[in-house]
Amino acid sequence: MTWLRLLFDPSGRTGRHAFILGLLGMLGLSIATGALVSGSPTLVLALMPIVGELAVTALFRGPVQGLDTSTMVAFGLILAVRAYILACLCIKRLRDQGRTPDWLVVMIAVTLVGHVAAGAWQPDELDKFLPFVGLLLDVLGLSVLWSVFLVLLARAPTYASRTPPG
Repeated sequence: MTWLRLLFDPSGRTGRHAFILGLLGMLGLSIATGALVSGSPTLVLALMPIVGELAVTALFRGPVQGLDTSTMVAFGLILAVRAYILACLCIKRLRDQGRTPDWLVVMIAVTLVGHVAAGAWQPDELDKFLPFVGLLLDVLGLSVLWSVFLVLLARAPTYASRTPPG
């Protein structure tokens, strides 16, 4: 399986090894593309999978200081491509396990609800002392949730190894 097919084609199946390599490839692609787009180490850090969620939520709070509009558009496009790659990898891995993508849809819905709730929930009295408490709770909670989901996907046996012989 080629890298383009592994990362950008949602059809087919993928085993554990290819799934983990795909996740690592996505990380490397995010960092390399961020370095090419801006040359800014801050943006490169923001494009990493866990740290990047912090930046996405920060976009809803206001403009990021020091970034012009074209960099922000490039940043958003890179995050969208990263989300597509992650969805392709997860769909293929779920299919390899003989499961439907229902859990991926649930994870995406929980992520969206978490981002919206973190953006809406920020008591004014806490804003003076801890301006990013909702943001940090969002990032930590969703990072743990996605990490558990991806580890479970990587560790689960394939469909062929779960079926009895015969």
